[in-house]
Amino acid sequence: MKNWLNVLDKDETQIDAFCTYYGNEAQQAKAETEIEGHVEKLARQIPAITDKRFGQLQEVEAVLEMFNIKLKALKSQHYRAYLEHYSRTLGTRDIERYIDGESDVIELLMLINKVALVRNKFTAITKALEVKHWQIGNIVKLKAAGLDDIDIQY
Repeated sequence: MKNWLNVLDKDETQIDAFCTYYGNEAQQAKAETEIEGHVEKLARQIPAITDKRFGQLQEVEAVLEMFNIKLKALKSQHYRAYLEHYSRTLGTRDIERYIDGESDVIELLMLINKVALVRNKFTAITKALEVKHWQIGNIVKLKAAGLDDIDIQY
């Protein structure tokens, strides 16, 4: 398995490969949130699945934080440049507005947005796995009470 944090730290152009990889992983993970099959088998599998997907979420979070740190450093460089080299004195708010319009800042913000989308998908998956765990527990309780094939009609 690739360590995407190191890969992207060295080469930000790999961001599309990162998003594709984790997009495919998210598709596979959605199938893992289904409750279908033997309940005992599902209950045995849930810890390993949760561990894997939560670990992936943590890696995505680390990549997102890396880009946020790079954004802070880039903004700091621009801030210093505007403060020291601009022909007239600018207020802090004006400098921040100019920085937000810099093309390299915008590019980095777009990368952050891509990674945030991947992070949000994995956050949703981990929430779905929590609900699956809870629901499996409810199904086991119903089976223990002898209500294995109950149907609720509205």
